[in-house]
Formats: sequence, structure tokens, C-alpha cells
Amino acid sequence: MAQIIATVAQENSHYYTLAGEPVHGTLREARKAQALPSVTNILGVLAKPGLDAWKQETAILQSLTLPRQDGEQDPEFAKRVVASSKTELQAAADRGTYVHALFEKAIRERQKQLEGRP
Repeated sequence: MAQIIATVAQENSHYYTLAGEPVHGTLREARKAQALPSVTNILGVLAKPGLDAWKQETAILQSLTLPRQDGEQDPEFAKRVVASSKTELQAAADRGTYVHALFEKAIRERQKQLEGRP
């Protein structure tokens, strides 16, 4: 299992003990706690062709819909297209993070109810 942890080691990686408790910190701290990487981190090393295609489509659509500025040369326009695409992609990532947090909260609340905790 250490091989997978090393593969997904990042500054923002999330790890969990077998009991499901989060371990915050470095890879070294996760290993000491015998924690495993999160599902999201494991999936992060896999190819995501659908997501990649969506990113490309977003950039293409930006290039078709973003108005050119007067006298703007292709290299400058391309930089604006990339920046605009990144803004849209970040907004989508933020929405995904928000939805993920909502589901996680709902699951934790349901677990508390099932265990009879307030």
C-alpha cells in the first residue's frame, strides 16, 4: 500500500485511518498513522478522458465566444482564452468541492442519527 501513497503524495493529499478518521499532514505523518490515501487521491492518478475532453471543449468554446480586443494579436488572444478557460474550470471545481462537502456533511449527520448521537 505504501507504493500507492507515494504515488499520490501531494501537499493537499488527504489520508484516512482504517477507522475512517482523517489524518492531516505530510506523507510521513500518514505513514506513521498507517493511514491510506483518500479515494479522490487514488483516482487522481488515473486518466480521465471525459474530463480532459470537457476541458478541451471549454477552451475551444472560449476561443469562439471570447471577443477579440482591438488590435489584439494571436498570442495575446490565446493567453486570454487560456485564462478565461481556467476561470471557468476553477468555478466548476469549486462547485464540485461544495457539492462534495454537502454530501459528506449529510452522510456524517446520517451516521450520527443511526448511532443515536446528537
